[in-house]
Amino acid sequence: MFKLWLKGARLRTLPLAVAPILVGAGTASIYGTSNLVLVLFALFVALFLQIGVNYANDYS
Repeated sequence: MFKLWLKGARLRTLPLAVAPILVGAGTASIYGTSNLVLVLFALFVALFLQIGVNYANDYS
């Protein structure tokens, strides 16, 4: 059962959600305004939104 949920999450799409966060964090660190807590929160939100969209796409 867990394998079906994992397959539905489509893990291969997760780097697409993470890439913009990493670019933004890198740019912020260049300018000295990086905040690790906000970066981690943004990564968490982006990953779970992507997984949720993947499940919704399979449902519809």
